[in-house]
Amino acid sequence: MSSLFGPRVAAFFGVAFAVLLFLGVASLDFPIEATDQEVLDWWSKDSNQTAALVSMAFVAFSGFALGLFVSFLRDRLNGTNGTAGNALFVVGLGAVAMLLATAGARGAMANALMNDEPLPGVDTLRFSAELSHAIMEVALMSVGVSIVLAAWAILKTRAFPAWSGWVSAVLGVLTVVGVVVVGPLVIPITLLWALAMSVAVWRSGSEVAAPVLRQASRPA
Repeated sequence: MSSLFGPRVAAFFGVAFAVLLFLGVASLDFPIEATDQEVLDWWSKDSNQTAALVSMAFVAFSGFALGLFVSFLRDRLNGTNGTAGNALFVVGLGAVAMLLATAGARGAMANALMNDEPLPGVDTLRFSAELSHAIMEVALMSVGVSIVLAAWAILKTRAFPAWSGWVSAVLGVLTVVGVVVVGPLVIPITLLWALAMSVAVWRSGSEVAAPVLRQASRPA
């Protein structure tokens, strides 16, 4: 099965997913452990509302990048007639959906306030932040499961180097378990996998191109 784009472009999407998700999380820090007045004051500031919308955009685009990345992985792992990458793709799409839902949750309150809606009660503001965190945890768990499935498919098909399969297995398990233990703090593990897998994808482009070049250089 041929992919819509090549390994180099796919590697770019993998790195883009890592960078955008990092920016989306780093650009917004909800006031979780704060007094009621501190929560109200935080949401009343235009700068914090803008930060929430910026975070929404970063997280949403990270979801788009992840979708394109797992699409390439599915195509490469399936090869010409296999199905090893299908499970990864299905769960990966679920992760993309959860990331988009997270993005919406992060920006919904700010969008309403910037459209001149009245500031709701503190309980609603706290619930909005907790909802965003909860959806993010589901998204990360979905990403972790897709990473484990990618590891299984890589080790089965050898479509990518074996090291990428073992790295995916370890980081995927750590992501799933980490979400249960520390919640969104597990994000750096997910980003590490995206970067490592992007390296494997990038190098796979060189490995595929080299035999073709050698064959073309042979005299007829």
